[in-house]
Amino acid sequence: MGFLTQRQPLPGDISPPDAASAAGAIERLNQRSGATGVIVRLFEHWCRRDAAARTLQLLVLGRGGVDIARTVAARAQRLNRGVAITVVDRDVEALAPLNRGGAANEAGGEASGRQITAIAADPLAPPFDANSFDYTLASLIGHDLPDLRVMMLLRVMYQLSRRGLVWSDLLRGRWAAAACRWHTRGADPAARHWLVRATAAGFLRGEVMDLRHRMELGFTHYFACGCERFVLAGQR
Repeated sequence: MGFLTQRQPLPGDISPPDAASAAGAIERLNQRSGATGVIVRLFEHWCRRDAAARTLQLLVLGRGGVDIARTVAARAQRLNRGVAITVVDRDVEALAPLNRGGAANEAGGEASGRQITAIAADPLAPPFDANSFDYTLASLIGHDLPDLRVMMLLRVMYQLSRRGLVWSDLLRGRWAAAACRWHTRGADPAARHWLVRATAAGFLRGEVMDLRHRMELGFTHYFACGCERFVLAGQR
């Protein structure tokens, strides 16, 4: 899928599942792999370091991070911090529940300091100015992209965030596929199969660190989440 990594594109005979099935499988994977826990603990630490009691502006690129953002917002509320979440994705169907307000109501809505705004747009070209958000989050989007577009994603995340960024995605290898299969048990079979096969397009740790170096993201740190996930995150 590019000149930097040896990743393999998802086979053409594997079609993405419907939005609801995909969301259920992704949430299981995020939770059970430990990726959600790592990201929530990072945001807790960052909130405690920032004594200013204000609403954090969080941009989520792609639907794979919506459940993580909700959990971050719920935990931040315990620290008396509000989180305004903006989600950008091309998939209008996946964004429909957010636009209807269902997700915002489920998360507590504006009254509890957790707001969700959904925008149908290209996550690599979101309609925002530089430094529009405190943090940017992208989960399970990079493995779908060629290497050059992964670099573009990281550049967009850096440009739009004032304080820091979080990128989480799939690892590659036999153990990654096995762990993904185990952690998505109970999910829709088609969505589960889709995610397991997607590990072929995942990354190796060395590839992630090479991208970190090339994009000059020296403030970020690498966290392994089980055998199938990683988090690259940091605060400036």
